[in-house]
Amino acid sequence: MATTSGGSILGGYRGKVGTVTLSSWMSIETMRSNIVRKKKLPSEKQLAQIGIMKLVSSFLSPLLGIINIGYQQPKYPEMTKMNAAVSYHIKNALVGDEKNRFFDLSKIQLSKPIKSTQTVWKPVLESDTALQIKISWELNPFPLKSTQLDDQVLLVFYHKELDRFDMRGQIKRDDLTFTYIAPKNTVGHEVFCYMVLTSADGKLVSPSKYLGVVTVKA
Repeated sequence: MATTSGGSILGGYRGKVGTVTLSSWMSIETMRSNIVRKKKLPSEKQLAQIGIMKLVSSFLSPLLGIINIGYQQPKYPEMTKMNAAVSYHIKNALVGDEKNRFFDLSKIQLSKPIKSTQTVWKPVLESDTALQIKISWELNPFPLKSTQLDDQVLLVFYHKELDRFDMRGQIKRDDLTFTYIAPKNTVGHEVFCYMVLTSADGKLVSPSKYLGVVTVKA
């Protein structure tokens, strides 16, 4: 640190100037070097965790619209709906080690309801016709008061080989069936199927349901 007790050599300047700080203490002009704090680099463990979060976030990003509907949050949430979904899938659906991480696709969750409606009764998944995947279900013989015939059915189809999600909506609970036409380039591919229901006004959400996996027929 440099000081002067004579006439000011600092020209009345105060504060940071480049790599030094100019100040006055008891009428003594002072100049001292600024402390340069080195940015702490993330540890290997932190880098690994960042990589996991990026992997899961990228996988779920096509599902953002459904996640924003299905992941209901308390009044003062600690995290966004997508962050809640990422956290769930890191803990429950991501398997393997740092050399080979992959998803247990049977554990994918499209919803975490607080105010819920019922899912469908006895869903059946079939792929017996060329390019067609048929999902059928029954009406619940023990419906809750919240369970309505015009509840909306949201279906998600995941093409593992293509790493691609297809989503279908505008289906009602009382339709009892839906046929999905798979792209021609997916013949022989596995398709994983999921379902979630919402009330017509979107305020109630059913638990997410994994329907199973089928192979697209030629």
